[in-house]
Amino acid sequence: MEKAKKQKLLISVFTAGNYRNGKFDRVKGPAFVQMPTSEPLSSEQIATWATSQYATPAKSYSGTVDGWQLYAERVFGTEDRCITCHGGIAPAPGDSYVAPKRGDSLGLFVIAVRNR
Repeated sequence: MEKAKKQKLLISVFTAGNYRNGKFDRVKGPAFVQMPTSEPLSSEQIATWATSQYATPAKSYSGTVDGWQLYAERVFGTEDRCITCHGGIAPAPGDSYVAPKRGDSLGLFVIAVRNR
């Protein structure tokens, strides 16, 4: 963390989950490691970027949005308790929802970094 302060980096964290019908319905964040002096990325910007990345079968991703460097890792349901919490979302009418199984990808953990 001291290194980030010395390099004057702004850091925020998001999670993107509930991937249904080709997009993320739920983005949480930003949680700040370093409070930005400029506008952080919005949940909508993260959802759009995360959705475009998630379509490829990689385990990690990186990219840039509005001057923020983004890094993301897939999060997997490695235990039954993961599925219990993250798989219990009731489908909306007309959704093509399939409940996740153990080992399935549940979403993305996203870190946004920007120089001050």
